[in-house]
Amino acid sequence: MKATIFFPILCCFASFLHAQLSIDFANGNFQGWSGDSSKFAVVNGALQLNDNNPAASNQSYLSLPAATTSDAVTTWEFLSSLTFSPSTTNYPRIYLSASQSNLSQALNGYFVQVGGINGDLDALQLCRQDGNNITVLLNGRAGGAGTATVNVRVRVKRSAAGLWTMEADYAGGRNFESEGNVQDQSYPSGTHFGWICRYTATRNKSFSLDDVLIDPLFSDRTPPILLGVETQNEQRITLRFNEAVDASTATELNHYDLNPTAGSISSAQRDAGNPNHIILSLSGKMQNLTAYTCTVTGIRDAAGNVAGVQSAKFTYLEIGKAAEGDILISEIMADPTPALGKLPAVEYLELWNKSTKVIALDELQVSNGGTPVRIGTGLFLPNTFLILCAPENAAGFQPFGPVQGVSGFPALTNAGDDVSVRTTNGLVVNLVNYDDDWYRDEDKAQGGWALELISANATSDCPGNWRASVDPTGGTPGRINSINNQITDRSGPRLITAVSTSTQELLLTFDEPLDPVTAEDLKYYALTDGISPLDAVLQSNKTSLRLILNTPLQNTKAYTLTLAPGIRDCLGNAQSSPQQLLTGLPQAPAVGDLIVNEILFNPLSGGSDFVELYNKSQKLISLRGMSLINRQKTSGGIQSTITTDYLLAPGRYVAVAGSKSNIQQGYIVKDSSAIFSNALPTLDDDAGNITLRFNNITLDSFNYSNKLHSPLLEDEEGISLERLNFDLPTNAAGNWHSAAISAGGATPGYTNSQVFRPDPANGAETIFRLEEAKFSPDGDGFQDVLLLPYQTNTPGYLANIIVFDINGRQVKRLARNESLAAEGILKWDGTTDELLKARVGVYVIWIELFEPDGGKALQKLSCVLAGRL
Repeated sequence: MKATIFFPILCCFASFLHAQLSIDFANGNFQGWSGDSSKFAVVNGALQLNDNNPAASNQSYLSLPAATTSDAVTTWEFLSSLTFSPSTTNYPRIYLSASQSNLSQALNGYFVQVGGINGDLDALQLCRQDGNNITVLLNGRAGGAGTATVNVRVRVKRSAAGLWTMEADYAGGRNFESEGNVQDQSYPSGTHFGWICRYTATRNKSFSLDDVLIDPLFSDRTPPILLGVETQNEQRITLRFNEAVDASTATELNHYDLNPTAGSISSAQRDAGNPNHIILSLSGKMQNLTAYTCTVTGIRDAAGNVAGVQSAKFTYLEIGKAAEGDILISEIMADPTPALGKLPAVEYLELWNKSTKVIALDELQVSNGGTPVRIGTGLFLPNTFLILCAPENAAGFQPFGPVQGVSGFPALTNAGDDVSVRTTNGLVVNLVNYDDDWYRDEDKAQGGWALELISANATSDCPGNWRASVDPTGGTPGRINSINNQITDRSGPRLITAVSTSTQELLLTFDEPLDPVTAEDLKYYALTDGISPLDAVLQSNKTSLRLILNTPLQNTKAYTLTLAPGIRDCLGNAQSSPQQLLTGLPQAPAVGDLIVNEILFNPLSGGSDFVELYNKSQKLISLRGMSLINRQKTSGGIQSTITTDYLLAPGRYVAVAGSKSNIQQGYIVKDSSAIFSNALPTLDDDAGNITLRFNNITLDSFNYSNKLHSPLLEDEEGISLERLNFDLPTNAAGNWHSAAISAGGATPGYTNSQVFRPDPANGAETIFRLEEAKFSPDGDGFQDVLLLPYQTNTPGYLANIIVFDINGRQVKRLARNESLAAEGILKWDGTTDELLKARVGVYVIWIELFEPDGGKALQKLSCVLAGRL
């Protein structure tokens, strides 16, 4: 063998010494090559396969140390000769750059294969080897290596940028023609050049190699550099170097130190698939989210260069599986317009990883009730936020925190939606079924403001745990919510209704969502007559619960349902005192059982009408299916039907409102369970009718008018009309009056501010009487009008009634030959005939009665019109 190596100067590459390798085997030996040396020989000035004892199928190789790098343009040349046409069982591979000397084992590098693929279409192929995997980078001219014999000279060049070109002269000369080019930078350096022959027994001496040239050749003078550390699991780490390390020194444990420790380093070995890597095994376990420093000393590369002390820092991250509650939906921007100008005007969700786990995003999906879509790739670290949005909007959120553009990001409905985070296995990690009532601010519900979770320790699918953001930007994506831990609801749940759905089932409705654990605990429920529950099942809305009874309920019988203290709402607030509610099988109401007791027909701008009903019977009355009708309208919103399962007990009030939340915000509400939302017929602001009908039977009907309001009111908007007496006919004169200003202008769901309760102690000595002789028409809800209840002993009475002051001057005529009913109420509201406010003082009520038989009677009553001091 004749080998020539040139070392002309130290090149500009500080790490290597420039050289060139040229071999033509003219001296008759191949000294310096390693591998299957006994199966090769130099014959006629060329290196030839010379296997004297071949098997049916064989593989033999030789390799030579020849370090190359992409730091400079590198050229490889060789002459490959075959005395046969290659086949799939007979072909050579010439390794230009290999990561190790043993070419028969897994390695990383590049080689040229001569034929062996397509018969007479065989070509030269430039290939990359990754361990045991082969990738064809470039195919040469089809048929170029498919001739009866092959004698091809090949030249391959690699630029510093990783551009490979391959040229060939199929006559064995130097008239090279291009075979193509390809870009690849997978392995910028290699340590060995070599040749491997795959052959059958008949081709045991039919391969030869000659005229090898490698320019430039580099001699490594720099020790290996530690690039970083990767974790495989809690007890294995991989050290990555910039070049292949020596296998023997890699196993010496005294070269390594880990701080903090995870037990001891129990073993070290070079990675069989990548000689640039060393794998360390630990006797103990690394702790999740802990920062470590690995220090390495004395590691040697294949050229014998020894490194000094090197360190690399890394954090061990243990990828965990997401469980229910690990990740919370912590912010929802469903309606981004009109934007406030600070945040991107697009929909987004914010997630918070409240667990101690590192969770892979590719195992998570998001859904709005439709088909879930994958969130993406990457890691979700503990106690961090992640903003989700459409991919095209992701750049706009980058200033606010970590953001993930989700392909197919689900649209968020403004009025409410069912949003969930799930694993790819279908586990629901978090679900929020929001609606626009959760904003608790009608202006913010119109758009531009995000819904924010208040407490991560309370149920996230709980209306009381959400509110509109108070941050001036409209939301807080990527950071702590503006209302964090500002829970305002501190009271436990209240039972609203207990409606029988069959003889052995009750449907209980609460004023807020419940905690499932306490809600389904039977110890909290008891009924009279020894009836006990068999099962309690919380419904999907979490405000309703189905109670299964062990004994059937009896018709026409009322039962008392008692709730013991302890049932919690979805925020964890416990019911602190017992609650009782009448229940049973409801009975159909008769005429007069259910009456209209209060009506708000002229609300404040943007407000809601309501109609209050009162159960004056001893029956349990179900309101579902009852109709509310405005008989004075001939078109438009004439009629509505109650669709709520609401059971009204004897002596109880309920307000049916177009918007419950609006009434709660605008008026004093003593019992929120005594109000529910339902469509109403259109109630005009000046006059109209409200009729209550069930099964085509009219239960009650009231013709309202703004003329029934007190003339002393400065503004009738937002003031309801209240019934004064349950027992008088609904439309009896004097039976309605304006609600007291001091009571807020209305009393939805509870006793009226203006109410007349006859005193049975006042006998029937006279037809008219004064319940209270003193009144003060100041709108405070206390004795605002002078009431003159009457009761006749026979029909046909006529009355003239005049109010005089103490000097005998007429102030107000209350009645002129007015026909009296069997009973009723007349009233003086404190105004004069000129509709001015009368002065404070003593007044005389002069009553002239004409009896049915022609007789006449006079009655005088004194009263005091008082005022504030």
